Amino acid sequence: MKFNLIDDLNRGIRKFNYEISEKHEYKNLKELYKENKDGVYIVRMFYTNKKSMYGENEVVVTDDYIINLPKHLTETVEKIINNEDYLKLINEGKFVFNIYEYEYKLGKEVKKAYSVNWGTI
Repeated sequence: MKFNLIDDLNRGIRKFNYEISEKHEYKNLKELYKENKDGVYIVRMFYTNKKSMYGENEVVVTDDYIINLPKHLTETVEKIINNEDYLKLINEGKFVFNIYEYEYKLGKEVKKAYSVNWGTI
């Protein structure tokens, strides 16, 4: 019996031409927004954090940061990583995002949250 016929399932398919290093710092969207409201970040790769305190969530890696993304972006990230055109842009260093702040009501309380806009350069 042969078990190596479907190697891409056994090893996974490498979609991104980038590796995380020790220089990468964990940040959240709020921290980055507070540091630089006009910042534009190049997407180097995505991965799914399966050990998050809040369950699985998507993570984006930039040149300097590893950033947990909000749950509402899970479906969007899945679309991105399953689209050959977007993957090509990511691997070419041309897929970017910026961060925006928004408010929402939770009962009588108004809260601030953060999300991203995707783009290309």
